[in-house]
Amino acid sequence: MQKGLLSKIGTILGYLILYQVAMVPLLLGQIAPNVFIYAIFAILGLVASYYLVRRLWHFLNDNFVFDINPTRHPVIELILFVIALVAISYLTDYIPESNNQKLITEALKANTFNTVLTTVILSPIFEELIFRGLFAKLFFPTVKSAKSILCYVTITSVVFALMHEQSFNLELVPYLLMGIVLSLAYVRFGDIRYNMFLHFLNNFIAVISVVLPLIY
Repeated sequence: MQKGLLSKIGTILGYLILYQVAMVPLLLGQIAPNVFIYAIFAILGLVASYYLVRRLWHFLNDNFVFDINPTRHPVIELILFVIALVAISYLTDYIPESNNQKLITEALKANTFNTVLTTVILSPIFEELIFRGLFAKLFFPTVKSAKSILCYVTITSVVFALMHEQSFNLELVPYLLMGIVLSLAYVRFGDIRYNMFLHFLNNFIAVISVVLPLIY
């Protein structure tokens, strides 16, 4: 039992490490001295990301169907989840800026295109596959009862939040709330693509709120 648990934790950590490795060329591209060097880094990063996403996708969908009580009103609930994420984004205006957000803001100033690519496109895909998908497959394949929903949402949300902000203060709250919304979305829809869309939308709103003041 303990060996199986350690193996599952190792799988999560392994994919998290591979995710960080795949991002290295794109992060290095932010300090590239010219467009040619940046293009090389960007191509390497995109190729690495493509193969890792394929591997994650196949691993998640190999002999696994998330056993839930799916919603009968996906459109209505999707709209509600979007509203919840927008509300969280407004909440961040009244909370001290997190270290993660500060890093993203600085990266946007240094290389807007590269940061949008990693933050808005790639991060939602990787993070939903890992934090929502893999946690479900390895630890919570069946989430139907109130107890199982509470455990899944709590654990995945806390881990997700701590991966973005390690300080236990108000700066952690937006990530924790976002984790709760996204975890509940997976429980309601059972399709990780809904999560990717919601995560993409959340990050897009966050990036736009930073980029627009820089333009004007």
